[in-house]
Amino acid sequence: MAFSCVYPYEVNLQSPDEQILVVDGNIVLGREASLSVLSMKSMRDTPGGSYSRANVEDWWVEDDAGTQYKPASAYGTVSMKTAPEGRGYRMVMKIEGKTYSTPFLQPLPAPEIKALELWADDEQVHVGISLEDKPEAFGYSAITLEEIWEFHAQFKPEYDYNGIGVYELEPDDPSIHYWCWAKTTSPSELVLDYSQYGGGVDQFAIHAFPREDNRNHKNYTIKASVRSISRDEAVYLKNLDNKAAQGNNLFSPNPGEVPGNVFCEDDPSEQVLGYVSVKAYSARTAHIGNQYLLEEEMDDNRWFTNLPYADWYEYYYERNWRPVRFYMPDDADGPGKVMGWVERRCVDCEFAGGLLKKPEFDD
Repeated sequence: MAFSCVYPYEVNLQSPDEQILVVDGNIVLGREASLSVLSMKSMRDTPGGSYSRANVEDWWVEDDAGTQYKPASAYGTVSMKTAPEGRGYRMVMKIEGKTYSTPFLQPLPAPEIKALELWADDEQVHVGISLEDKPEAFGYSAITLEEIWEFHAQFKPEYDYNGIGVYELEPDDPSIHYWCWAKTTSPSELVLDYSQYGGGVDQFAIHAFPREDNRNHKNYTIKASVRSISRDEAVYLKNLDNKAAQGNNLFSPNPGEVPGNVFCEDDPSEQVLGYVSVKAYSARTAHIGNQYLLEEEMDDNRWFTNLPYADWYEYYYERNWRPVRFYMPDDADGPGKVMGWVERRCVDCEFAGGLLKKPEFDD
């Protein structure tokens, strides 16, 4: 006899179209507050339900002294630049005729970052963070990463096609871009429980990428923003990550088992998903050039489409391929020179998603 270890999950067949609010709120002292609310339609025939934007009529932040901080519009942000650090804060929302709110939340002191370091082994570049011990912060931190780097396309743009024939590009030809910038932000916060580390955390690995990665081409800078969080928020973020990793299947956590801190004042029994947090950040950056780069071998013929005859040039050009180089074939009986073509993204970094202007880190 076999038994399932999956908890029983009863579907409410009487109300398969129940609406559940999913709230994501952030109160960042010294910066701003933001709010995002989705309405999840839990349907019997749609695994995971469906999401739509909820009708937020009004919202604001208030402190425990009665001061309110309001947005210019229901879908705007709230300036928190003048908000004092020594007070408790809560978020209040008017959504589809009901009032929702959080308890007053006390911001925890921001962790002190001792160092943000980069090092490499034979295969990867690693990023590690060191934090001072903060007993008053309950030993939990949430870390967000931003990366900015300069990179080049896989091949130098040496040739182009003008509808008549292939010609050699000038070194400073602006039509195809070899160097670009890129920026990325971690999609979720990394939760670090360092209560087990006496005296703080030293070189805790928070990120890694291959040495062949284009982050190593020229200029790479990473910014780590760290905030202290309570144990309750740490549990919430961990549960949220576990649910996202498992997807919608029999072993996924029931959404109702991901506790949050948003409640309906008009109907306390109403289920609301999500979390509002009050944050005070500390941040640090680290930079490397190309000292850890391991060059990939790009001259292998598998990268090219070989076009010995000009009849094919226009066909491939219209499909965003570009000529890369001439080379002599091994077969002495073949044509004297063969043109190698690659997809345009391989010679034009902007076409591959790169930015021509250096981006900035978020405030």
